[in-house]
Amino acid sequence: AIDSMFSTFSLSGISDFIQNDVIADAASMLGDVADAFRMVDSGVSAAMRLLQGDLSVILMPPSAASDFVNALQKAWRSGDRLRGSTSDLVTMIKTMSGITLDPGLSPRGTWPTDSGSAAKQKMQRNMIAAAIRTTAISTAVHAVTTL
Repeated sequence: AIDSMFSTFSLSGISDFIQNDVIADAASMLGDVADAFRMVDSGVSAAMRLLQGDLSVILMPPSAASDFVNALQKAWRSGDRLRGSTSDLVTMIKTMSGITLDPGLSPRGTWPTDSGSAAKQKMQRNMIAAAIRTTAISTAVHAVTTL
C-alpha cells in the first residue's frame, strides 16, 4: 500500500541539478530522523545514516519507489534497543509519531510563481517526506499491535 502511494515518484527525465537537490533534501530529512533516534535507539539511527549515504543509488533513475520504501522499512526495523519491555515499545511509538511532526518532514507548498524546476523539486520532496512519515506511522502501528 505504501509502495503504491509512492509509485508516482520519479527522477527520470528531470535535470541533474533537480535530481541532486531532491536527493539532498531527502538526505537532510533522513538526518533529522537519525538525530531523533540517536538517544532512543542507536540501531535505527545508524541504519538511517547508512540509508542517507546510499540515497544516490536508491533514488536515482531507473530505481523503483519500492526500493526506497523497502530500505526505509528495513531501517526502522533495525532497532535493537526497543524490543524488551512495554515501556520500550511506548518510547518507540512516541518517537515514531514525533518524527511525523518534524518540520523538516512537513509538506512544502507549490506556488504559481514557482519555476517549473522548483515545482518539480517540491513535488518530489513532498513525496519522499510522505513516504518517511507513512512508514514511520506504519511501524508505530506495528509496535502497537505487539503490545
